[in-house]
Amino acid sequence: MEKGVQIFYITGNHDEFLRKFGLTQIGNLRIVNQLVLELDGERTWLLHGDIFDNIIHSTKWLAKLGAAVYGLLTIFNNALNRILKYFRVKEIIIYKSLKRRLNKDKSDLNRFEKMVVNSAVLKNCSTVICGHTHKPVDKETQINGKIFRYLNCGDWVEHFTAAEYYDRKWHLFYFDGPDDELQPDELDIPEDRQLYRSLVNELIYTNIL
Repeated sequence: MEKGVQIFYITGNHDEFLRKFGLTQIGNLRIVNQLVLELDGERTWLLHGDIFDNIIHSTKWLAKLGAAVYGLLTIFNNALNRILKYFRVKEIIIYKSLKRRLNKDKSDLNRFEKMVVNSAVLKNCSTVICGHTHKPVDKETQINGKIFRYLNCGDWVEHFTAAEYYDRKWHLFYFDGPDDELQPDELDIPEDRQLYRSLVNELIYTNIL
C-alpha cells in the first residue's frame, strides 16, 4: 500500500465481522467478499470459500468446537516445539501431519470443490481460487467440453503456500525457506507510527473529497 500497490482484502469466516464493510475503500485498500479478475482474456473468481461449507453455517457450534480444538492443539504444538528446539530436533506441525493422513490426495474433485467449480461456471469464470480448507490443491475438470480449474491457495501458517499469476497463468507457490540474499532491512517495511499517520491522512483526505 505504501508503494501504491492496490490491495484487495477478501473476507472469510475467521474475519466475518469485516463483511459488513464490504466494498469499503481506504486509499489503495479495498475490502470485498469476492473478486473477479480478467487476465489475458480469462476470468478468475477469487473468494474465501466458506459459503460452500454447510458445517460453518448450519452447525456453528461444531465449527466453534473445531476451532477450539485447533487452538488447544496449537498451544500443545508450540510447547512441544520448544522442547524439540532445546534438543536441536526439527520442529513439527501436528495439525498439518494429521490432515495429511486424513486427507489423501485425489485427482477428482470432492463435494466441496465441485460446488465451488459449478458456481464458477455460472459466473463464466474458467478459474476459481479459494482457501478455507487450508489444503493447497490444483485441479482441472471438464464441463461441457470446456476445461475449468480449481485452485486452493492453502495457507501461510501450516503449508506456506500462495497463488501467484505470471507467464499468463496461475501457479501454486510453495515457500521452502527464507532467502539468504534478502535481508529484513531490504523489505522497506514502514514503522508503525509512519504507517498509522499515512492511513489517518489518507482517511481524512478521502472524507474531505
